[in-house]
Amino acid sequence: MVKVLFVCVGNTCRSQLAEAFARRLGAGVLDVHSAGTAPKEAVDPRAAAVLEERGYDVAEATPKSVDAVPPGPYEWMIRMGCGDVLLVPALHREDWDYPAPSQLSDVGFEALCLDLEDRVRNLVARAKAWADATGFPLDTGDHASVDTSSLALTLPAKPSPSHDAEASRLPE
Repeated sequence: MVKVLFVCVGNTCRSQLAEAFARRLGAGVLDVHSAGTAPKEAVDPRAAAVLEERGYDVAEATPKSVDAVPPGPYEWMIRMGCGDVLLVPALHREDWDYPAPSQLSDVGFEALCLDLEDRVRNLVARAKAWADATGFPLDTGDHASVDTSSLALTLPAKPSPSHDAEASRLPE
């Protein structure tokens, strides 16, 4: 399984949404975690509502510290636009620059969720392609036994046109 970590400051909204989407969309491919550099006490109510509307079980969703998730290395570490500077050992690092959800209207928040779900779908496809290209074993249950030291990203990230600079601006 390809280990992925979504990192935010509070681990209450964007990273929680990304983790939930990736667990479902990347089942059998991704080993997904999310964490915060300064986690808050509870998941954002709007994030919880969006997940429940889409059929996700949010009972176990709780903000976690980076210290509470499995240590790296991860194949992907994705920062969610929170400005945190955490450097977790990872082969690939990405910044998904999303605005603070608290600054978004309900329409803007739904647009963020739809875009995030699309980006996660794209990540799953890229992770599958990367695993195929590098021979990385997706069926390995014990990730610690996989030597990733010689693996490198050989495929360029190909975000869909909706992820270019102009299209990524979400309505407020």
